[in-house]
Amino acid sequence: MSEDIKVSIVVPIYNVEKYLDRCVKSILNQTYKNIEIILVDDGSADESGAIADRYADTDDRIRVIHKANGGLSDARNAGIDICGGEYICFVDSDDAIDSRYVSCMLEACQKNDADIAICRFENVEADYIVHEGNITVAEEVMTSIEALQSIYSANNVNTVVAWNKLYSAKLWKDVRYPKGRIHEDEATTYKLLHKAKKVVSLDTVLYYYYRNASGITGSTFSHKRLDILWAIEQRMEYFRNNGLMDLYKKDSYKYLCKLLTCYYQVKHMSGDNKQLTDEMMCKYKKKLQECLDPSFAWSTKRKLAMRIFSYFPMMYAVITGKR
Repeated sequence: MSEDIKVSIVVPIYNVEKYLDRCVKSILNQTYKNIEIILVDDGSADESGAIADRYADTDDRIRVIHKANGGLSDARNAGIDICGGEYICFVDSDDAIDSRYVSCMLEACQKNDADIAICRFENVEADYIVHEGNITVAEEVMTSIEALQSIYSANNVNTVVAWNKLYSAKLWKDVRYPKGRIHEDEATTYKLLHKAKKVVSLDTVLYYYYRNASGITGSTFSHKRLDILWAIEQRMEYFRNNGLMDLYKKDSYKYLCKLLTCYYQVKHMSGDNKQLTDEMMCKYKKKLQECLDPSFAWSTKRKLAMRIFSYFPMMYAVITGKR
């Protein structure tokens, strides 16, 4: 494959001095060389910014942005804003990628006339050393609607996350991550999938994901985690406004399930959270009333379970084993 197409790789960085070398080296080791690497130092308090600068001094494909801390979404957006490539991908700064990541993903997009390529990922430990094996790439080419349907599959994480994908840069023309929110992927990826003419999924591991237990999504439940509800609300509205009613109905069920789960999580948080749980139950009952319409075609068993929770949440907890 010729290397006339530039690929931009955005790396948001915040206090990852222990892992940044592994990440950047895996990017510099790409077999596809026509890349620009945008390292976005999001106000790190450790040596991460200095490490990024040292790498920029050794390779002219690297650009560094130093900015005040604004969170992951803001860091990604800052990188997107200066990207010069025809394709964009994201690598979190404590993760790593296979040396063939860009070449395989770009080739899949080009061969299938796709705007997004998705690969599988592997969860790794902090001290993981990437050992690359042979790649036998099996591809599934999907329409945008088929790709959106996979949000509700057993493998939905693979579809929703930002960092195991190669995107055509044109998809980002009017799309950015929501600043100040977590679960930013849930609030954004669906817009890109919908805009894509085709999406190609590679059945091979090219991305190595380090789940940091001290990170936001790996930490103890907090009010901030309720951003997931906001993200699904935004997505439901998008689907309804674009006439994607089948997806809207699927998301409605996911929203009810997530409200239910978050209700119990908030219930068991320290402090007085009665006002918040009351608000969540109000949202739940309002949404459930809509979903009981025959057009949703839910099973009697599903509707009964949903109703039991709305009237008797503690009884539901006993029946289902939720605590």
